[in-house]
Amino acid sequence: MVQANDLEKILALQGLGQNQLEKLAAIADKGRYPAGKVLFRHREKLTHYNLLLEGRVALTLAPDGEDPLTLEMIEPGRSFGISALIPGKSGSANAVCQEDSTVIHLPAEEMLELFEQDSDMGYRFMYQVLPSFKTRMHQRTRQYILSVEQHPEFQQALESLGHVFYG
Repeated sequence: MVQANDLEKILALQGLGQNQLEKLAAIADKGRYPAGKVLFRHREKLTHYNLLLEGRVALTLAPDGEDPLTLEMIEPGRSFGISALIPGKSGSANAVCQEDSTVIHLPAEEMLELFEQDSDMGYRFMYQVLPSFKTRMHQRTRQYILSVEQHPEFQQALESLGHVFYG
């Protein structure tokens, strides 16, 4: 069973009041997973928003069957699986436990219903989550640009245009 004080440790929920945390705790479930456990896969329909209490979870992608690329390492107090809260969207990465991990799972549909019933809760949650989401998107864009810059064909194209690559 999840307690409201478990949720107080999560960055995305720190703007919520005690009563709001208790509402979320009432719908939450907690799981303990071993290192190597895949919590969800890229393009999978996500049904839960996830909160990491203990351990580490890597968000990865494996382009064209290559070795996985780590997009982000989730540490305790952080959340992942925000796509679950966007109707019709699927996961944008794999989530893989890097060590034994304790994860709180919040069912997305029930969360969204709570946000409709308590718009203050929804506002406070989004106010807390949006800066983190923006940072993640900036980080992923930067990773993409760096990987494209290192691609040999891109380097050749720049050189043919007279640009020198110093990567």
